[in-house]
Amino acid sequence: MSDTPAIVRYTNWRGETTERRLILGDVRFGTTEWHPKPTWLITAFDLDHPAQIWKEFDLLQCDFTRRADLCDPTQDERVKALVDAVKAMPDDWYSDGCDCKPCEALHAALRAMEQG
Repeated sequence: MSDTPAIVRYTNWRGETTERRLILGDVRFGTTEWHPKPTWLITAFDLDHPAQIWKEFDLLQCDFTRRADLCDPTQDERVKALVDAVKAMPDDWYSDGCDCKPCEALHAALRAMEQG
């Protein structure tokens, strides 16, 4: 077991997906109250849980793939701003010269990412 947290995108039993910082522990095959069907479970210390507790995660719902440059918290903020700006854009948006607020936010987020 390493004390270095892993950044994991996890989908819980309710279908909610979030990024978690986990200190990984043991792996076992079994069930829990939250995972009643037999699955691979990983015990992990959840640094993002309000109580910071050890708990079991369904290993099949863990996505460990993540670009290394996104581990920088300032990068996370820029990526979140970009995603938020894209979500706010109308579905039929297509114009390089558009100056509506969602487009301005998208262009600002892209410039911030380019500037590092």
